[in-house]
Formats: sequence, structure tokens, C-alpha cells
Amino acid sequence: MTTDWRKVGTGRFKGSERLAGSRKWNLRELLVNLEEAIHELEAERIEWAEPSIEKFRRARQAVSNLISVDGRIGSLLHEGDQPPRLSDWSIFEDEYDNPRLKGLVSGHPLLTGTGRPIYTSLLLYVDLEQGFARTLSRFYMLGGQSGKRHDA
Repeated sequence: MTTDWRKVGTGRFKGSERLAGSRKWNLRELLVNLEEAIHELEAERIEWAEPSIEKFRRARQAVSNLISVDGRIGSLLHEGDQPPRLSDWSIFEDEYDNPRLKGLVSGHPLLTGTGRPIYTSLLLYVDLEQGFARTLSRFYMLGGQSGKRHDA
């Protein structure tokens, strides 16, 4: 049996309209979906997929931590331990219809520089009120959204 790896574990996260405002992900629903995705990936027993499975496990732990502090991202951050900041950002769907973010990043642990254009990994959750997003790889603090007025 050949597995189309691009679709394993990510199909349940499709639908950027859920992220763009019509219905925000519920953290508990997201946690259940991450659990199911991990189970599916582990059941496939694809040796080279282990790094991706580990990303799903880290995302599951991050969402679990968010639930434990009632979604207050500030409660999880330690002084000097800030996530990268994404400005001039927008949500888009990649070639596999998976929601992702694009924008200008600063303070990324792997991508040096300020205002560097990037595309994130799979977008899992956005909280516009608190100004953060969770992708498969990490949290991002959100600056101004692309196409919206940014007052100084």
C-alpha cells in the first residue's frame, strides 16, 4: 500500500475559513484532532515519518498546555522566551489545501534576520484577541495583518 504522505494526518485540519473568522478552532477539538493524527501516523509505521510525528506530538503538548491555562498564551511565556513575531501576515492555502501563514518574521530561532519573508508550517490555531497563532512547528506572536491598516 502506498501512502500519500502529503495527506496523512493533515486532512482534518483543512479549511482556512475556520481560521479566518467564521468559526475559530476550539482548543479541545484541536487536541482530539491532533491525537487522532498522531495515532494515524504511528499506525502507518513509516520510519522516515518520525520527525513529522514528533512535530505533531510537540503541537499536542503545546495545545494541552494552552488548555491548562485556559488559552492564556501569556501564562506560558517566560521572560526572554518570546516566540517569533510575524507581521504583515495572512492566511493562505498551500497546494494541498492546508492552511498556512505567510508574513515577515523577526526573532525566529532558525531563520535569522528581521522582517524575513516566510511561509509557516501547517496552521493549527489562531487567536486574534491575544495575537498569537500555533503552527505545527511553533507559536508565533502576530503583528499587523496584511491588507489592514496598522496604526503606530
